[in-house]
Amino acid sequence: MYGAWDKADDAGRVRLAATAADKFMRRDGSPGDQQHARRSFGLNPRSGGGPLPAELGSRNEIRSLADVQSLYAVESLPFAPPSAAGNATPTGRFNARAQAATGREADTVRDQFARDLVESRSVRRSRERAEFAEIRATLDASRLLSALAHSHGLIVGKYDIGKGVDGGDRIRAGSRNLNVSDFLTKEMNLSWDEAAQLLRDTYRAQTGRSPGHALRHTPERDLWGEFQQWRAAYRDELRRAWDEQAQHDKARRIDIKAVFYRVRNDLADRKDLPVAGRLEQLSAARVARLEAEAALRERIAKERHALKAAARRPIADQYRDFLRERAQAGDERALRELRRMQQIRPQAKSAGDERGVIFSGPSHGVQRPSASDRNEIIYHGPTITYEVRASGEVDYRKDGAAFLVDEGSSLRLWDGERDAIEIALRFAQQKFGATLSLSGPETFQAAAARIVADTRMRIVFEQPELEVIRQQRLAELDTEAQDRRTAQRERDALERDELRDAVRNTQLPVHDGQPTPDQGAEPPADPDAPGSGPDIKR
Repeated sequence: MYGAWDKADDAGRVRLAATAADKFMRRDGSPGDQQHARRSFGLNPRSGGGPLPAELGSRNEIRSLADVQSLYAVESLPFAPPSAAGNATPTGRFNARAQAATGREADTVRDQFARDLVESRSVRRSRERAEFAEIRATLDASRLLSALAHSHGLIVGKYDIGKGVDGGDRIRAGSRNLNVSDFLTKEMNLSWDEAAQLLRDTYRAQTGRSPGHALRHTPERDLWGEFQQWRAAYRDELRRAWDEQAQHDKARRIDIKAVFYRVRNDLADRKDLPVAGRLEQLSAARVARLEAEAALRERIAKERHALKAAARRPIADQYRDFLRERAQAGDERALRELRRMQQIRPQAKSAGDERGVIFSGPSHGVQRPSASDRNEIIYHGPTITYEVRASGEVDYRKDGAAFLVDEGSSLRLWDGERDAIEIALRFAQQKFGATLSLSGPETFQAAAARIVADTRMRIVFEQPELEVIRQQRLAELDTEAQDRRTAQRERDALERDELRDAVRNTQLPVHDGQPTPDQGAEPPADPDAPGSGPDIKR
């Protein structure tokens, strides 16, 4: 045996080890032998061996809960195989021989753990089915396509979006109308793990707090009614634009012909030119006319294409134009609706983003926005102007210079002056409440914390370091105010003392020949002298 082991190569040693293990560790008897079914290990009787002592054999039974490290480890435990009597129960499925009434094969701790494992898997699968059923029914397909365009380079224009019988979105891919999950697995050929994660992320973004990922709902009835009126006026304006376009085209063609006819008549009246010269100039005029007419046709085609594009604009884009126009006029409802319709767009960072400070609400304890949680506020000031973007952001300018950007969920300040920071702080307090979170350059943040303390605004900061700066500045201001009050009291006391001394040391002037008020006045009578009492008649 040892000689064969030394002479064998790696493959040969593997075969020798397998043969030795089979001889030594094989179960005593066939799997269907019920007499030896409970013997775990034993020497092969064909090789002259016998059963191992009980203390040397393996113990498959579970004696306590400590024998099972986790619920998922139950699957690796040995379960008794079915008998060879033709049992039709499949052996490939875990815990296949469990009874329908109890979910266990036998009343043992091991079988109870197996039943709990099967039950937990069933609950998890049913929970996942409910989760993805909700995602398929409520996920915005346009949001998913936008996310895929930025993550996988999807061409969104190739696909149309419709509605299914269940009310969920359907993406038309060729001749197939696919829901959001089938689109990822059947059209994008993604694995289910990747598709599930993408669906969860997109749905989480849709139901999040950011106005760019707000929950989709129907438009407000009042705004939608006003939009229908605006849309009717928009169509009337397009019809007038088409009429004006036709008249303008006709007028320009007439002008080109008039120029040619005038040149031709002038050449016909010039007798000083030879015939060849007149013909040459007339030919040049014809060429100029043809070039002008070709350029006019190209210009007219572009103008008509623009008018057709304006007429074919999707109703969602027209609604955004209406909302932007209303928001620019100061309608906060339109601004809120415009931000709700905002699509997913990756915000590219510019070089100037690092020098701006961002004001936002607290990041912890974020809840879904409610009907009363609305912070669409348009700031008005004597020297401040604003412009509403199509994305719902509002650009504020102070004296014509970029000053502040209202991004909906945050405010981005570009100006580092004290007045600008104070305006931004008061604006942020109106939008987000008394608790603010700041990000950006540390100098800006520290200046904002000191300004809050200087102006005594009722604002606290989410960042501990900024709150420390604010409280320290408040303590300094309180100390300075106390010192000023103490100094003022001391000055007041000193002035009173000086005034009292001046009054005491001041004598009234006495003129010659005029008695003083005290002269000629009798001294007061002594109340204890006899006869000084009251005159009482008896």
